[in-house]
Amino acid sequence: LESFSGVHKLPDPVLNEDGHYEPFETVYGAVTSKNDHQIPSVGKFKQRKSLPFNVTQQHVKSVNLVIECEECEMWRLLLSKRKLSPQSFKKLEKIIEDMSYTCGATFEDITMPEGLESVCIKVHNCYDPIEKLYYSCGFEPICIYCGKVEVQVHAENYPQCLDCTSRPATKRHQRSIRK
Repeated sequence: LESFSGVHKLPDPVLNEDGHYEPFETVYGAVTSKNDHQIPSVGKFKQRKSLPFNVTQQHVKSVNLVIECEECEMWRLLLSKRKLSPQSFKKLEKIIEDMSYTCGATFEDITMPEGLESVCIKVHNCYDPIEKLYYSCGFEPICIYCGKVEVQVHAENYPQCLDCTSRPATKRHQRSIRK
């Protein structure tokens, strides 16, 4: 029993300001309470920083890259108001390769090299569905709910995998053709 005297009780999860839980190493041994792990109201999640522009297909195609969240494994679109040069694209690929990204993070805290200052990402929470722009920009079809590649593709709905078929189908919006 003496060998366990230095072992602390498991802490209650502690939610930080951005909607993610504090790492285990941070809260282990700290005094926590049940109040620390209250799930934030829906209103808290809606207080996301918006981008300084309305996102279009062109903003996605200017970068033509996605990044994967390390926590929920969902793919997120990178955006830019300006088309990247081939050199800037290669720089960005290297940065993304070396980067550890989780939903909720922005590029505001990263000093981007010259030519990449316009690259940004929308603020997401883990497990937010895949952005609908992902599909209209021609990326590989993945499940809108979990990001799996093995999906059933239907012309009228966004792709879903077999594990997510119990969730409601999300209809694609058909653009009306002007005559």
